[in-house]
Amino acid sequence: MEIKINQTPSVIPDTFTVQQLLTEIFETNHQGIAVAINNQVVSKSQWALHQLQPDDQLIIIRATQGG
Repeated sequence: MEIKINQTPSVIPDTFTVQQLLTEIFETNHQGIAVAINNQVVSKSQWALHQLQPDDQLIIIRATQGG
């Protein structure tokens, strides 16, 4: 299915959860990540349960250190 991640079209398996997507993108380190789907923040406790849907628009923000 097709979704948008930070305004970039992406094709993912039909049964992906937020957790599975983040593992695909960031491997195992999910520290400092925030996710919004269709302008609604999804709490980290819901990542493994939240099933992605066709045409979902995700914003993924990763905190970085620096100044």
